[in-house]
Amino acid sequence: MAYEVRDNSGSMFPNNKKVAENHADLQGSIRVGGVDYWINGWNKKTNNGLSWISLSVKEKVARPVVEEPETKTEDINDEIPF
Repeated sequence: MAYEVRDNSGSMFPNNKKVAENHADLQGSIRVGGVDYWINGWNKKTNNGLSWISLSVKEKVARPVVEEPETKTEDINDEIPF
């Protein structure tokens, strides 16, 4: 059975691609009100040493499809010059 994202729920996983200190420690996605979001988390500590997680959320937006320009057949010269 495939994983299904339900409304008002999501999941986060360790960021295995973290290469800089400011990159998120955790990454995932969440669905709220039928809208999908990316969610990132950073492990933090209070001045008293208590652990907490700072979060940021960004709406998932479909990336635009880049269409390749059409090649006109009359632009192609199939003749071999020798």
